[in-house]
Amino acid sequence: MQDTLLLLDTYNTEGEDLFYSLKKSGMNVAAASINDDGFLADGVISVYGYFLNPKHMKLEGKPKYFNQIKVPEFWEISGNSTSGSIHDKSHERGRIFYLNTDNKRIVKAVDWLDEDGNVVMKKKKPVADTSKRDTENV
Repeated sequence: MQDTLLLLDTYNTEGEDLFYSLKKSGMNVAAASINDDGFLADGVISVYGYFLNPKHMKLEGKPKYFNQIKVPEFWEISGNSTSGSIHDKSHERGRIFYLNTDNKRIVKAVDWLDEDGNVVMKKKKPVADTSKRDTENV
């Protein structure tokens, strides 16, 4: 059982430093983050994941590089240091958002676009925020 719960709005460098310092000081501490971008460190849980995954099973998988996104045959994926895009001939079909802009090109989210360039939300996976970003096919 944990003595202390460190509740973080976002797990960032400052939160990581505080969590590490508390653990090194000998405190029996657990950390939970309200905003989960899918890249929480080991030992840090998502508040939502706590309730959605009651058995606290370790989720498998690893982050994908921008050109590992599954797309139909003959579609092109391109990217630069800040973002990426998916094209079908001359039509833009998707926008790729990176976790950081540190040239690692790890995908955080993909906005899939319709014929008119509007963001399409997949109905199979509900999205919690209003950005309509789909990470199911990432």
